[in-house]
Amino acid sequence: MTTKLIFSKPGDSMWQEDKPDIEAHSSTQFVYNAHHSLALNMQRQRLPTFKYKNHIIYLLEKYQTLVLIGETGCGKISRSFLAILILMTLYFLGMDLLLYSRVQNYDIRPTSNGTRYVSIIPCDFNPLCTVTVKGLMLDHPNHFLLSPLAAIMDDLLHISSSWIWVTPNAISCFHVLIAVLAGKCVSNDSLSYRRLGVILFQARTWLDDLDGHVARKRANINGERSDVGSSGYIIDGICDALGCVAFIIGLYQFLARNSSRRGGYDKLPQLPVSSVLEPGNVTLKTSNAALRNILLMTVHLFLTSAAWNRYIYLYQDLLETEYRTPSISREHLYARQTTVFRSSSFTIITLCWKFLNFHAVMDYLLLAIFFDRMREYIRLIRWSSYVVVLLLVYVTEFHFLRAYTFIQDVPSLIDEEISSSDYLLEAGWCADGKMIGITEPRRVAATSLSNRVADERNCILGTEVGYSIRFDNYTDETTKIKYMTEGILLRELMSDPLLTSYSVIVVDEVHERTLLTDIIMGLLKKIIRKRRSLRIVVCSATVDAEQLRDFFNTNTTRDSTKDTAVILTIEGRLYPVDIFYIRDPIANYVTSVVDIALKIHENEEPGDILAFLTGLDEVDQAVSLLSEHAKLIKEGKLKLLPLAMYGSLPNSEQLKVFWRAAKDTRKVIVATNIAETSITIPNIVYVIDCGFVKIPWYEAETQTNSLVIVPVSKASADQRAGRAGRVQTGKAYRLYTEEAYSELFEATPPEMQRSDLAPAILQLKALGIDNVLRFNFPSAPPSKNLLTGLELLYSLGAIDNNGELTMPLGITMAEMPLEPVLAKSLIVSGEMGCSEELSTILAMLQVQNVFIKPAGGQAAIKARIAHRKFEVEEGDLLTLLNVYTAYEKNKTPSWCQKQFLNNKALRRATEIRTQMHSMMEKLDISLVSCNGNVQQILKCITAGLFPKAAYLHYTGVYKTVHGNKDLLLFYEVLQTNKTYMKDITVIQPEWLLELAPHFYEKTSLEPI
Repeated sequence: MTTKLIFSKPGDSMWQEDKPDIEAHSSTQFVYNAHHSLALNMQRQRLPTFKYKNHIIYLLEKYQTLVLIGETGCGKISRSFLAILILMTLYFLGMDLLLYSRVQNYDIRPTSNGTRYVSIIPCDFNPLCTVTVKGLMLDHPNHFLLSPLAAIMDDLLHISSSWIWVTPNAISCFHVLIAVLAGKCVSNDSLSYRRLGVILFQARTWLDDLDGHVARKRANINGERSDVGSSGYIIDGICDALGCVAFIIGLYQFLARNSSRRGGYDKLPQLPVSSVLEPGNVTLKTSNAALRNILLMTVHLFLTSAAWNRYIYLYQDLLETEYRTPSISREHLYARQTTVFRSSSFTIITLCWKFLNFHAVMDYLLLAIFFDRMREYIRLIRWSSYVVVLLLVYVTEFHFLRAYTFIQDVPSLIDEEISSSDYLLEAGWCADGKMIGITEPRRVAATSLSNRVADERNCILGTEVGYSIRFDNYTDETTKIKYMTEGILLRELMSDPLLTSYSVIVVDEVHERTLLTDIIMGLLKKIIRKRRSLRIVVCSATVDAEQLRDFFNTNTTRDSTKDTAVILTIEGRLYPVDIFYIRDPIANYVTSVVDIALKIHENEEPGDILAFLTGLDEVDQAVSLLSEHAKLIKEGKLKLLPLAMYGSLPNSEQLKVFWRAAKDTRKVIVATNIAETSITIPNIVYVIDCGFVKIPWYEAETQTNSLVIVPVSKASADQRAGRAGRVQTGKAYRLYTEEAYSELFEATPPEMQRSDLAPAILQLKALGIDNVLRFNFPSAPPSKNLLTGLELLYSLGAIDNNGELTMPLGITMAEMPLEPVLAKSLIVSGEMGCSEELSTILAMLQVQNVFIKPAGGQAAIKARIAHRKFEVEEGDLLTLLNVYTAYEKNKTPSWCQKQFLNNKALRRATEIRTQMHSMMEKLDISLVSCNGNVQQILKCITAGLFPKAAYLHYTGVYKTVHGNKDLLLFYEVLQTNKTYMKDITVIQPEWLLELAPHFYEKTSLEPI
């Protein structure tokens, strides 16, 4: 029997809706590598974090910790005017060639050994003497004709030196009156008056150049410049706008009075008016058309003016700035600015703006009026002008970003998880040979992010950018940015307690509050008290920022100016997400996830689906069901591509979720909570939230670690829903009621409060923190967990009666990247003569899914028969040893496929085993084989795993209570609706008394 799922829908009173506090940011277009057509440096300029780059660097310098959005009627052109136009064109062309030659030998900042420019014309009258950005982008008549004429007038009349009462603002106001007169003349029906208006408006432009020249002369400024923001700049801009408005109004009056015929409007005979069509209607229609044309022309002039002035200001600031990043010298900055200034690309950009800037467009308009080609001009620029201007804006923006990247020595970068580290490298935090360390809670995050940064910095992984995870190290002596798991940083703290090889530590994904995250934050707090130069960046999505700031703040006074920690909130880049709740509770959320995914595929617009489940078994089951349905989709319809995503999945399989699907295919990614924050999957529009998550939980009474399936917290639910709003407005389907959501916890309890603390205590002891009970954790753990951890370490022989690490056993266990119980077994294996076999078993325990288990059918039966070849009565650990021993003899994918074994997992186990042997050699653990002595291997396993013993109770279940029945050792407990032991091994009761007499004692039970 299937349950029909009914969701709430926005806008319907019967439906329920949750409106998240998220606003759309239409300017944010980029999600993790979603726009493949854009260059990486262009993607980078689109991150919420790029505009905060300088702010981040400033705050890190100030604070120690940063917690982280024609009248004749014939239409002929007079030969005299044509000759003048041709001569001026040739003059402008020659000046352009001279200007290009001048730019190639021009130094933006004159040097003592630079080439001096020699000219027979004084520099005041020579536009080639001082080359500026505005001069390069100014139109030809202004730059090569009117500006020199204005300088000659000033030189003759001494306006700038003698006529002090004539201010530039007064000249600006006067040329507004000239523009009004020009507009009056242009509105006249006579072509002669219109030509006079053109001449008057050019005189206005000459006066505009004169007021600029006078202002620069009095301020001792050479060359054309835009003093953006000054009062003179604002007044001049207002006067220019008023003059243009007056001229446009006059042009509108002319167009409104005349029909669409060109030339001699007052000389044409009047056409008879139809009795049906009133003359007033003709005038109204003509006026409307004229108004529409004038509005289009005005908007085009405004758009051109705004873009032109913007790029003058940007390039002027870029090429003349003194700001530089610490990684480059002043000479280096000047050299790069000169390189850009002389480049062919910059020359092309400036030449384009020379022809298409505001003044040039006005020149074209004046020419059309002068030669009585107004109607043709309007038809020409009506729409094509917008296309040309917008295209030029796009090209210029792209060139400017590339120029900025080159001058400031800024490499390309885009992802929010990686941008901070790259910004720090650019800012010179690695200049003294130190590194930037970034910790990640998961191996897949460390490896994928390091690969991403290496690609964007155009370097080989393991050189400038590298990563280090357990049993895998891709770094060398040149590494500047190092991604690592939290456990690796703890290992490094043992050899370098003050982290002197790092200048900045970035703790990522703090909101997950893993056990190692809290330990690292506690240790970093102690380090920054001793080492003031170290900087800490704490990155979190949902955690209480004030709590973290207060935790890291070493200021003990009430003076806030002495604070050493600060909060920087970066705005999100989410589109609105519509959230739907289920009306009635469901019985099976796995099948419901599949049903909802299929309904979305059938009824919703294109966009990929992300579904959250709790573990790999559920993920594989859902992917298998979706794959069966995908085969039934008819040809011609949108196809379905189900993909799995979880931490233990092989890297090649994980990468598939990031690949863009074909145009006729929709991806459905079924993932664990790894997809909440650790990774960003592109093109996700729909999210399905099962409402549950699998988290580790430690029972101090039974000393068992369990993976428990529990309801998600509100913070996790919001994180999942937010994944639907990264590229466009999305939808999130929650498989629980709105009432159930309101009853969820605000946040998931920190792992510190629900984990086995023995590994953490061992690491802290190795770091010299003897009094673990008084260690300053961000979230205090339960005292019973601390005591149980101390008892376990004492029973393993890692600490003595005084709570100090034993020599050499305790120290050696702390140096191993293994759990204490496994580390003890590996150390003892050298003494018992079976270290080769035990290292193989432990390497196999580090990988998951060694056995391939088909869902059903004949393949499932064949897999079960194949797996029986390796099974032994002693249990799962010896079975894993048999699998690896057989694999060593048949290292081929075909053999693994025949035996239903995971070839990639076995290859990974081989790599881990090799690295484990290297570690054993460094720790002086002899590598020997017991040559098939099973009893010796089992005793060695018991020497470490003795706390995890269980016996068969008469009720048919196993209990972790001491007894004299047949005993099992287990490595892990999995709890769903029942509790299961994983990786069990059969042992003899007397071995516990022999190998752990301090932990077990023999008692006799009276018969019942």
